[in-house]
Amino acid sequence: MGVDNMDIYIGNLKKCVTYKKERIFKKEDGYGMDNFVVVEYEEKIYKEDANLLKLSNEHYVDLDSPHAFEIILKIHMNKEIIVKKNDFLTPTKASKEGDIFVDENSLVKVLKNNSNEKVLTKRH
Repeated sequence: MGVDNMDIYIGNLKKCVTYKKERIFKKEDGYGMDNFVVVEYEEKIYKEDANLLKLSNEHYVDLDSPHAFEIILKIHMNKEIIVKKNDFLTPTKASKEGDIFVDENSLVKVLKNNSNEKVLTKRH
């Protein structure tokens, strides 16, 4: 993964203020039990109009973060970044109370950086 293949977006970051995960067992048949999980959470806006570098379908880097340069440098040097709970990558979903995550519905692409093609779009 190199920096040349990533896109930059403007979007909102949200914070999960409550998170409830409940297992529901629906039915049991001859092969086993179907297991269903219901997740309910409440969120609030944490940061509006954040500058975000998309690394994958599920992770972004907040370019205003003090750790953004370090992450981009590691990617540019083709060093593998292992995504763990303590990494400075911003996910697209909350997994527990207190998580900061990207609101994918708010994203607006402002720069596409692929090969030599650069496309700037206007924010609506």
